[in-house]
Amino acid sequence: MKPRVFYANQRRHQEFTQSENAKLDYTIDWTVQNGSATIATSTWESRDGVTITGTSNTTTTAKASLNAKPGNYRATNKITDSNGAIDTRHIDLVVSVDDNPSQSTDYGERC
Repeated sequence: MKPRVFYANQRRHQEFTQSENAKLDYTIDWTVQNGSATIATSTWESRDGVTITGTSNTTTTAKASLNAKPGNYRATNKITDSNGAIDTRHIDLVVSVDDNPSQSTDYGERC
């Protein structure tokens, strides 16, 4: 399975696709974006139906498991770094109908 990693220094949002029965982990790597600063706090939110579970962070990455019914969604990661700076990045999630629920698929990313 292809890792679902989004590098914060490359863009403000990234689109990924997955099937409706998949519960997949997504990671935002803040390393280059923050320079020598580290992640002090990380929160995830979605206002449009994405279920967010299993959130965690290290000093350089923020991770969450996402799943949803078929449709288009956005999950937002907001961090505060060790210098007090606040920044956000978005994961746009396209969830497709799962024709074979016993074999959930990760379709990867679309740039």
